[in-house]
Amino acid sequence: MVVQRFADDPADAIDNALAIEVQPFPDVTALAPTDVVIAVESAAVGWVDLLMTSGQYQHMAKPPYTPGLEYSGVVAWVGAEVREHAVGDAVLADGLRTGPRSLGAHQRWGGFARYAVAPAEALLPVPGNLD
Repeated sequence: MVVQRFADDPADAIDNALAIEVQPFPDVTALAPTDVVIAVESAAVGWVDLLMTSGQYQHMAKPPYTPGLEYSGVVAWVGAEVREHAVGDAVLADGLRTGPRSLGAHQRWGGFARYAVAPAEALLPVPGNLD
């Protein structure tokens, strides 16, 4: 899902500003050596996600971007400098350090997608007794 433009309000965004797009695996040659690609398995829909689609939140990604502040999944790729995560690890993204609410290079990568990209330090391991 991609927010193409800001809408007048969240309802208008759902009707007119969101697009469902096929998402290929990210081009890893364009990623940082500390980046991780996550195969997203679950994502929460929160009020902040909706506010952001209409430009009504204090930390905003610029369209086009993928919404989804809170998500989890499985590590699908790690950059050369990543030591704390490995392919196959279950992880939870910290929505303040990656995704649309964060600052910097990872704002466009939210969890309403097949794949997300996050810096390694923004990911938390999911304990083995949780799924």
